[in-house]
Amino acid sequence: MSKKNKKLKKNRKKSRKAPREGLNIRALVQTFKIFGRHYKPYARTLILAYSCLFLTIILSALTPWPLKLILDYVIIPNPLPEWLNFLPSLGIDTPKEMLLVFAVSLVVLTL
Repeated sequence: MSKKNKKLKKNRKKSRKAPREGLNIRALVQTFKIFGRHYKPYARTLILAYSCLFLTIILSALTPWPLKLILDYVIIPNPLPEWLNFLPSLGIDTPKEMLLVFAVSLVVLTL
């Protein structure tokens, strides 16, 4: 093997380092310096898009919540927790009324 091939092989081994775990802040800042000026005209659109994305994530995380309430407080008649004590003051006393409210909230969250 020639000296040149040995040198190339040695350089390849050096460049095959394992990628670092986590967020590389330096690379992120460098990327923003390069492309940031191109994003500025679309800043409002990007903020709106990311806001809608986060809202979608939050709503999809809340989707199982009404079903849990239906199972825990309508099908299995457990006493309501403190944070749901406002329901009887709104006139929602019977299990059928609670079922209606929880079912509507489930439909609203899945839309």
